[in-house]
Amino acid sequence: MKKIILIMLLSSPLWGIAQQIDSTYYHNCNIILKSYPKSKISADMFYEVAKEVLDETGILVPYDLAIAQGILETSLGNAGVGRRNNPFSINSRKGYIRYNTMRDGVKAYYSLIARKYLKCRTYEQLKYNFVNCSGNRYCVGAYEKALSRQINYINRKL
Repeated sequence: MKKIILIMLLSSPLWGIAQQIDSTYYHNCNIILKSYPKSKISADMFYEVAKEVLDETGILVPYDLAIAQGILETSLGNAGVGRRNNPFSINSRKGYIRYNTMRDGVKAYYSLIARKYLKCRTYEQLKYNFVNCSGNRYCVGAYEKALSRQINYINRKL
């Protein structure tokens, strides 16, 4: 048993910090989303996808980061490509991706952030320089400033 715990700690992201998800993640998403009644993404969806991606990658995507980006990108699925089940404006070389369901779009975002951003950067680092492990930016312009403002607004609601 001790070997399993040690292996989990050593193999988890962010320099050996074991990550977990509990009902607080869902609860906080639910509180925040009450201020966004038209959100196409539910607290259940945020929680379930976060748990799934955590199980797959060992990386927990912070709910305030996800909600803040969803608000900035498409008003939580209500604007632009969000209406095509792409609430985080995920783009490929061929253009914006269209997902079959909103849940698929949320899962794609969580997987992308976990595997390409939080695998090599901390949450705090991303708030000031939102680049992936290859040094490519998530978005152009003054994104970090807008993101930090949105995260601060979200956290004041809690």
